[in-house]
Amino acid sequence: MSILIGIDGGGTGCRAIVCDRLGKHLGYGGAGSANIATNFKGSCANIIKASQKAIKEAGLAKEVIYEADVYLGLAGANLKDFNAELKTTLPFNDYYIDSDASLALAGAVNDENGIAAIIGTGSVFISKIRGEINIIGGWGFLLGDHGSGAKLGH
Repeated sequence: MSILIGIDGGGTGCRAIVCDRLGKHLGYGGAGSANIATNFKGSCANIIKASQKAIKEAGLAKEVIYEADVYLGLAGANLKDFNAELKTTLPFNDYYIDSDASLALAGAVNDENGIAAIIGTGSVFISKIRGEINIIGGWGFLLGDHGSGAKLGH
């Protein structure tokens, strides 16, 4: 069975959803932080763990992880190109990587124009106006994120 997995990987937690090819929700799983810029190895472990939990909840064989096509919306993905490292670390058939900010914007405005403010462990503002995407922030605790939970907690 070929499945799709969607990953929402933020600075505090990682959530995975497994769907069939028609988009039917089959299972959900969660794990720890998936900010690939601050802890690449730990993030990959949490992405795999969340995916495995979702596959188990779906009642599927654990081996389907190797057949899965995956959308990764990850904190830190906007800071450098992680494709080569991910390709050798993650067990998936294929994947597409994007920032968690882009994922949040798509969920908020779909195909419309709009703005999203993501205020969590980190902070970022992202807009889509006439198809053009603009991002402010999202650089992490040391370089900014003054409205984030990490900065406020510090």
